[in-house]
Amino acid sequence: MEYSESIKWRKARRRVEALKGFYKHLIVYVIVNIALFIVRGNVLEFFQIESNDKNFVEWVDWNILIVPFFWGIGLLFHAAKVSI
Repeated sequence: MEYSESIKWRKARRRVEALKGFYKHLIVYVIVNIALFIVRGNVLEFFQIESNDKNFVEWVDWNILIVPFFWGIGLLFHAAKVSI
């Protein structure tokens, strides 16, 4: 009986650790993306002042906007892995 309880305990512990890892990932995702969107306006303003190249400013804008999208896809995969 002790052996099966030990296995269940290890599985439960691994599951809790996986969930904690996911929640840490989610918190970092939210914090970084909030910071990106707050800083986004200042960064775009800076590049518009420094560079008159509209294509470069659009490239910077798209790169700032695309980070949450692809990171969100990775976060969804992480959530799917943890929920199994």
